[in-house]
Amino acid sequence: MVKRIPVSELRLGMYIHKLAGSWVRHPFWRGSFLLTEPQDLSAIRECGVGEVWVDLAKSQVLRIVGGAISAV
Repeated sequence: MVKRIPVSELRLGMYIHKLAGSWVRHPFWRGSFLLTEPQDLSAIRECGVGEVWVDLAKSQVLRIVGGAISAV
């Protein structure tokens, strides 16, 4: 499932399906990729892109639920 979210909600482990806006607004040559590097997350937040589309089925985000780590 692909979902549009604001960049402020973007987390490591999310699979970016598409960045909003023109490709010249962001520093990435890839159109879609798994977000694994903190510096890539910072670059997305700083480049002025307001929203991204994430593919939840391809994402590998971890969260803590009741003290145990589980994949989202």
